[in-house]
Amino acid sequence: MDFDLPEEHQAFRDVGRMPILEPAGTHGGDIGIGIVLQIGQGHEPMGQGYTSLLFLDEVTALSAGHRPCFFCRRSHAQAFVRLSGMTTDALDRVLQTERLPLAPRQMGEINDLPDGAMIEVEGAPHAVRGALLLRWSFAGYVDKKRKDTVTAAKLLTPPTIIAILARGYQPRWHP
Repeated sequence: MDFDLPEEHQAFRDVGRMPILEPAGTHGGDIGIGIVLQIGQGHEPMGQGYTSLLFLDEVTALSAGHRPCFFCRRSHAQAFVRLSGMTTDALDRVLQTERLPLAPRQMGEINDLPDGAMIEVEGAPHAVRGALLLRWSFAGYVDKKRKDTVTAAKLLTPPTIIAILARGYQPRWHP
């Protein structure tokens, strides 16, 4: 899947998006955390050494293998780590390996995937929400199809995050 990033999504002025911070100078870094972008925020919230990546919402960030931030989303981060059954450091190490492009992603039954899982259907990303698959776009979720109408898909969300979602973690969705 290749997506061209529209010019209007190039800067932080795109309020409402969820930036993701990673240590600079690394491919994926050791930690990927989702923070909340506030109006007028024009600095790196985590300081030097991190690179901001903008995602549509937390569902999208999770599909890329990033967890909630302990600084600005402490209660969500605590719940996320608790549902993983690991320490934060252990979870970050696992997610780092699962973010790598060649990390295996075993696809079970589409109907068994939890809300917030992201899959690729016919070359396009779709998020699972209830009985529906919502096609992802830079502008938000567009088009819907019923899960039970899809026969082939590729899992995009890392397996550890699938397990956390299945245990009840409720990610933030783009409106």
